Amino acid sequence: MTLWLKLLGAKIIGISLNLPSRPSHFEKIKLSNENPIEINVNENNHPKPYITVRRNLKALISRSVYYEMIDDAQEVMIENKRCLALLSNNNYFKLYEL
Repeated sequence: MTLWLKLLGAKIIGISLNLPSRPSHFEKIKLSNENPIEINVNENNHPKPYITVRRNLKALISRSVYYEMIDDAQEVMIENKRCLALLSNNNYFKLYEL
């Protein structure tokens, strides 16, 4: 299973498990080792999720999309820690540490 993210400008606005066959004006980013998720935590202890779009360009994942990703996540062990993670492109990507 591969997770695709819809990019509009510099913000992720949607997710899909299947790449739509009809063209759209959104850029689609495949969650993979080349396009990983990075979760930063702000001063209020709130997550700020980003995905690498191109080499040094990161896009903010909107809060609603992040919560949708959390809903679809599985509980797995990563580096001996319980985490919520998404499986995409045969790899788990950590969203939240339990």
